[in-house]
Amino acid sequence: MDTAKTNKQPYYIGLDMGTSSVGWAVTDASYNVVKKHGKALWGVRLFEEAQTAADRRLHRTARRRIQRRKQRLALLQELFAKEICKVDPGFFIRLHESRLWQEDKSIDQPNTLFNDEDFDDKAYHKAYPTIYHLRYALMTENKSFDVRLVYLAIHHIIKHRGHFLLENYDLSNQETSGFDESYIALTNAIKELLQKEIPVGHVEKIQIILKDKSLSKREKTEKILQVWDVIKDKQLKEVVQLICGGTANLSTLFMDESLKEALKVFEIKDSKISFSTAVYEEKESDLQSVLEQRFDLVYAAKMLYDWSLLAELMGDRKTLSEAKIAIYETHKKDLEVLKRLTRQDKSLYRKLFRGTDKDSYSAYVGSCMIHGEKLVIEKRGSTEEFYKFLKKEISKLPDCEDKIYVLSKIEAENFLPKAVSTINGIIPYQLQEQELDIILKKAEQYLPFLMEKDAYGTISEKIKQLLTFRIPFYVGPLNRHSDKSWAVHTDKEGRILPWNFNERINEEKSAEKFITRMTNKCTYLLGKDVLPKNSLLYTEYMLFNELNNVKIGKAGTYLTEEQKEKLWKELFLTTKKVTLSKFSKFLIKEGIDKEEAVEIKGLDGGFKSSLASWIDLKNILGEDFTRDKAEEIIKAITLFSMDKKILKKYLMRIVSEPVAKQLSKLRYTGWGRFSKEFLTEITPRVTDDVQVLVDTSTGEIMNIITALKKSSLNLMEILSSTYGYSAAISEANKELVGNTVLSYETVKELTVSPAVKRPIWQTLKIIKEITHIMGAEPARIFIEMARDKQPDKGRTDSRKKQLIELYKKCKEDVRSWSNRESKDWVEEIESKSDSQLRSNKLFLYYTQMGKCMYTGKPIDLGALLKGQLYDRDHIYPQSQTKDDSLDNLVIVDNRENRDKSNTYPLSKNIRERQIGFWKLLRDKGFISKEKYFRLTRNTPFSDAEKAEFIARQLVETRQSTKAVAEILKRVLPKSIIVYVKAGLTSRFRQYGEFIKVRDLNDYHHAKDAYLNIVTGNVHYTKFTSNPIRFVKDCQIYSLNEHALYKYPVERNGIVAWAPNKEGMMPSVTRWMNKNNILVTRMSYVGQGELFDQLPLKKGKGQVSLKKEGPISDISKYGGYNSASTAYFMYVEGEDNKGKPVYVIETMPLHMAARLTTLEEKQKYCEELWLESGGKLKNPKVLIEQIPIQSLFSVDGFRVTIAGKTGPHYIFKSYEELILNNEHTITLKAVLKFVSRKKLNKESLITSYDHLEESQLLALYDVFLDKLEHSCFSKPQSFTQPIKVIKKGRDIYIRLSLEDKCQILSEILHLFQCNATLSNLTLIKGPANTGKILINKKLPQDKSITIIYQSVTGFYEQYIPLAPCKKS
Repeated sequence: MDTAKTNKQPYYIGLDMGTSSVGWAVTDASYNVVKKHGKALWGVRLFEEAQTAADRRLHRTARRRIQRRKQRLALLQELFAKEICKVDPGFFIRLHESRLWQEDKSIDQPNTLFNDEDFDDKAYHKAYPTIYHLRYALMTENKSFDVRLVYLAIHHIIKHRGHFLLENYDLSNQETSGFDESYIALTNAIKELLQKEIPVGHVEKIQIILKDKSLSKREKTEKILQVWDVIKDKQLKEVVQLICGGTANLSTLFMDESLKEALKVFEIKDSKISFSTAVYEEKESDLQSVLEQRFDLVYAAKMLYDWSLLAELMGDRKTLSEAKIAIYETHKKDLEVLKRLTRQDKSLYRKLFRGTDKDSYSAYVGSCMIHGEKLVIEKRGSTEEFYKFLKKEISKLPDCEDKIYVLSKIEAENFLPKAVSTINGIIPYQLQEQELDIILKKAEQYLPFLMEKDAYGTISEKIKQLLTFRIPFYVGPLNRHSDKSWAVHTDKEGRILPWNFNERINEEKSAEKFITRMTNKCTYLLGKDVLPKNSLLYTEYMLFNELNNVKIGKAGTYLTEEQKEKLWKELFLTTKKVTLSKFSKFLIKEGIDKEEAVEIKGLDGGFKSSLASWIDLKNILGEDFTRDKAEEIIKAITLFSMDKKILKKYLMRIVSEPVAKQLSKLRYTGWGRFSKEFLTEITPRVTDDVQVLVDTSTGEIMNIITALKKSSLNLMEILSSTYGYSAAISEANKELVGNTVLSYETVKELTVSPAVKRPIWQTLKIIKEITHIMGAEPARIFIEMARDKQPDKGRTDSRKKQLIELYKKCKEDVRSWSNRESKDWVEEIESKSDSQLRSNKLFLYYTQMGKCMYTGKPIDLGALLKGQLYDRDHIYPQSQTKDDSLDNLVIVDNRENRDKSNTYPLSKNIRERQIGFWKLLRDKGFISKEKYFRLTRNTPFSDAEKAEFIARQLVETRQSTKAVAEILKRVLPKSIIVYVKAGLTSRFRQYGEFIKVRDLNDYHHAKDAYLNIVTGNVHYTKFTSNPIRFVKDCQIYSLNEHALYKYPVERNGIVAWAPNKEGMMPSVTRWMNKNNILVTRMSYVGQGELFDQLPLKKGKGQVSLKKEGPISDISKYGGYNSASTAYFMYVEGEDNKGKPVYVIETMPLHMAARLTTLEEKQKYCEELWLESGGKLKNPKVLIEQIPIQSLFSVDGFRVTIAGKTGPHYIFKSYEELILNNEHTITLKAVLKFVSRKKLNKESLITSYDHLEESQLLALYDVFLDKLEHSCFSKPQSFTQPIKVIKKGRDIYIRLSLEDKCQILSEILHLFQCNATLSNLTLIKGPANTGKILINKKLPQDKSITIIYQSVTGFYEQYIPLAPCKKS
């Protein structure tokens, strides 16, 4: 039966949720897809993967910073305007017009700054070569200066005021100011995070080394390592390289290889960073999110590095201007020497000083002089590249003093220093303030207006406030109308200025609102605020959750409540970083056998959790320590650590000033995932189905934090259905919100990433439409959510390297156990390709030293690779655990495997015979401790373990999937929500021999959703929602598909599965072979970046720098490129003959907010057409907004509009390619090989690929036939590739098998619904073909229609666009 007869019949919904798609299906209880109005209700919703707001936030922050700087400078101009106008009324006009071409200026004169008869720009620059010369003169010369000179100097100080990170910077002791604080922070971080002591008593030596300009980074590193006497310490070497500006490997620094993969996501290659590169600044927040508490060490190293740069810059000079003038003079001297030296080689001299390429001096400094005019170089060369070029070329010149001088300075990295460089970013504002104070004090003697006073102070005092005042970050934007603003204004009206800020803004109330905004919501309890990550309660949860995963000794026993309590008091409350070594020593001290104490499972390298905040607060507060007080302090530090002043002020409400000063030095960042209410207030209801956790000491039902302390369960186990906490959470959420109407606000509350929120919202819209179509709620909803994209782990390289290192380390043991030399093994492994080592079979062979794991006999590698004589066995039987990890797999003699059958533990005979070999493999790192434990364990599975194995197939642990389920429970209270693990569907596909090729079409999403209903319903019905009860009722069970689907599955009269040909499999197979699937793509209005951030030079760009005025002329001043699109418009116009013309026009994102009415849009089109030559006129907008990715039909071929290039619009195919089963199998093998070849270019097709010449030719012919005789023949853009493929068939036949596969994968791109183009060069075709283009002026001979679809595609609306063929 294909159709559910009535709406009263129960129906199921299946969902397959990914980051860029949602597959969905609706079936009856017999797994027939429901049909309505002739349409089968299963489909796919496609959309662009959502991005985080990080980029937008960075741009917004930069925009505000620039805007506030402009406001400061505007205020400075106001303060000086009256006095300067007395002397020079045109001064500010000249300044503001300085960037304009001469003809665009309001006053026709050549000077920019000074236009006096006796003092013009040339005279100014001769007197003061740099602004720092002027600043120095104003500070040191006892004479009256022109008010304009004073203004220019102060303008420069206010514009580049420096950072505010060193609140205690001591101007009277610049040489050492900041060093002690930074050095102590570094040594403390090393002690806490690396458990290493830095020798005391060498502080002055370290200071001298770090600020010595004559030393290179390498020399500084070597000297500090010698002073510390830690030359061989790899971790400390990385620390020293960081503080000296070198490159450090964070994986080595923290002895954590996983950092390489974690940081690869953020494009930090090999976990290497350097403070001396611009990349660090960009990636700092990413590093902090990955390293968490360990970032304290990186931060401390950065502070010391910044101090060294500042010390180098200042030397023994008292003011910043002196230091900058010294740099100018050094650069001048170095340049003279370089010119004198390079004149020996005229071609080198010309290249350096006459050219502008990347190796030239002009590219190094960023400008050049042409005909007396200074021009900016767009593509500047880096210092590293310039030094490298100079070193190479100068080394070729004859030896002389100049050559030695230049090469030695290049080696020390201080040749041709620049006054403007990244070092400016480490200058504290106090140095600028020092000069401002001196300049103003002197100027007050000859500029009396500076002493003029009002209620807010003198002009001088206001100028100083322009330098020192900052809008506190917790106050945020001051705009009353912005939805991003939370500042609380007082009842006083008027402009907000630095000197009246406290009158206009209520800081304390603004800070309170900031706290409310910043606090995330609990993952489980809706609307509840999360705890700070370093709060006492949250660190307590983190620690006990980790301790409950720990297993001790060969038997794998959990820690007792008493042991955990002792560990808490005597180890974790005394040590911030607990290593495995410290943990083992503590266990031995507590009487656990040494051999057992080192057998620790459940930890990866050490404890991630720490009670650092407990230790800090107890040490500082002493007897005044209370939990409530400590929690309040930690929350304040987490919120306000970026502003020490407000933090100290806030803390002084809680503690005394001296204590607040100590506390303000602490640095806690980040928020947890759970609320206080979740950990302390949730308790389960007592029912027959629930195993209630009771505190035996009090008789009370335990809350979650108590359960973690007093049981051996981790959080995920506590939240399983067994103990009732999940049900209690659902009840609590119902009470909080009641039944919810679906809206995006519901999704916005979730604490999940944007990449997860989008599929959740699309899913909710799909379900809403399905329930509308069906007229009732579904009986059950089955949800599978794809895991977030994981970084490419480069597994093959690490496997090969890992094996080689293992064999090199244990030469003698390898020889004695395998009768082969270690070097023979290494040579053999090195001869294997990366793609070969992707095979688990081969990798296991090498981790077993080529021996059968159960007999110890050598394995015949040839037979193994042919699939003969040996099996891949599961230690824990697969039928009970479904564990396919390497820790559960071994290669064994197939006869031994048959004898072993499906039992566990392994037989005593095998264990006693092989224990020595297994122990060697474990000790030498060939197998993990977990694998060794599974091999040697001598006890059968307990009921609890069996229940856990089953629960893993039924219980979802990821918060994103739980979030969807939680919302659905609130919206559809009558429906049962069932989680489906990804493995269930993929294994059923194998069982049913249903081929899946992701790149073939998008239908697999809907089919996966359909199979989620089948597999989810069978597992849910068979094992119920309470696995422990199932195990007690039914001692024998199997998770193996061949056993599970061999028998009927029924409960309470409901049949979930009927086996055999008369059962449900034929129906499932029939539907899996169908392709009547609805596909929709989410259209959207463009948002985000308006255009490329960097403006192009004159004559280039799409968007002018300003909306109006001279600078709007792109031909003179350049513009911004790559203007983003908001949406498209359908417009009717007339050509020069008065005939109607229909076009699609683009609405740029930067104009969309301004052009909102129909009249404004039509005027925009009119101006656009006029600028384009006036070939079109009288625009009439017929459709005001056509979103990006809107669906069109062009002569029956469906496409989506994606963008514009020149006069054409880019479309993407919307049609799906369908192949029969035979060709699908061939395509899967082809794509598998092509993927392998990407990893290893030397890969060749072998017999294991199952690819024959005849199969590949047949697939080629099928592709050609589809392009010639199906809907894919309609796009004009496909005409050329069709000809190439048809003509190139003979060439294709002569290609190698490998190249045939490559060309097939390229042809496949023509059929796909994405922007990837086909490279047909192997058959003498173009390198990029298949782009679907349609002229903005819609063709007269095409039938073009816009199709508006509902979210499921069940409802469609067709709007014909003129011109069109009439039916």
